[in-house]
Amino acid sequence: MSQISGYLSVITYVLVALVKLAGTLLFGLGIGWLALDIFRKDQHPWQLQVAFFLGIIALLVAFLLYSHLGLGGFCIGAGAAIVKWGFPKSEAKAK
Repeated sequence: MSQISGYLSVITYVLVALVKLAGTLLFGLGIGWLALDIFRKDQHPWQLQVAFFLGIIALLVAFLLYSHLGLGGFCIGAGAAIVKWGFPKSEAKAK
């Protein structure tokens, strides 16, 4: 019975880690899109941009201190957002 409990514990741990990684990937994707939106448009005041940047720095520090898997997922998600929405669209694709 103890061995089954050990396997169940390991399976649960792996599932929780995968869900945590998927959640931080989506969170990073959303934050990346929001960052691009805030920093691209001139209609947002500079104070909002500074506050957002400082919030991102605080979030990265918190992830680094408390959740290494969360930091990896967040950075991958934010990087994917920058790659997907950050580059200018080419003229050939638009036509």
